Amino acid sequence: MSKSAIDHRDRLEELNGKLANLGMRGYWQLRHDADRMEPKLWRWADIYPALMETANVVRIGPDTFRRNVGLQTGSRTISMGFQIVLPGEAAPPHRHTNTALRFVIKGGGAYTTSNGEPMIMYPGDLLIQPNWAWHDHANHSNEPIIWIDALDSGLVNFLNASFREEWSEGMNQPLTKKDGASRRLYGPARQPVLQYESPGVPYHYKWSETLEALQELAEQCVRDPHDDVLLEYKNPINTSRGMSTIVSVFLRGAGTSTVTVPRPNLPFCFH
Repeated sequence: MSKSAIDHRDRLEELNGKLANLGMRGYWQLRHDADRMEPKLWRWADIYPALMETANVVRIGPDTFRRNVGLQTGSRTISMGFQIVLPGEAAPPHRHTNTALRFVIKGGGAYTTSNGEPMIMYPGDLLIQPNWAWHDHANHSNEPIIWIDALDSGLVNFLNASFREEWSEGMNQPLTKKDGASRRLYGPARQPVLQYESPGVPYHYKWSETLEALQELAEQCVRDPHDDVLLEYKNPINTSRGMSTIVSVFLRGAGTSTVTVPRPNLPFCFH
């Protein structure tokens, strides 16, 4: 082993130790989450430097398929973590039986391609990828992009139904649609009867539209007794929950009233 390879291995092991101390684990570490599920708090002031160090150490391709750092939540149903893609990088296409969502935290101008549609991402945007949808990531902007990844991997693994397929025709799937195609096809103005056999479609919820809805609810004093100003992302096909296995994706407004807190029997992750 060359000196450079040894140095890289040592840096990777040091990074793995730092992540473990923060209750996090890299996608490149082949170890299942065995922690007991308890309430936990991860601070962005700790997460962000760890992600930037990860970007300096972990290489897409030689080290890992995705530069993803997961939170050790202990959940047996959903997994949650952060993914970072640097300028000029691309993560190759694949599809899997897991359903996934991506909530953009920092950066902008990069895109996730979902079944041929490049969904250009900006902070606050939410992207959903139903199971078995082809998707890949590319960052042609001049800054890193970071988003939250959440998947129903625990549930799918429990059902012994986890598998994936790699794209075999290059580093990126062809762009067969324009950005915004999903919103134009499945938005409120659409064909009378939708011809779509899957229970869900890849969809891009824009933060600008979500923020307007939150502000309108607050101005109209429409408040939830538990969560103050509350929105739920709906499935554009049938107006059920946005995804059937990641139970709900809620966005909370910054209200000033006092609310009562329920005790649900479901795992929740808040950002």
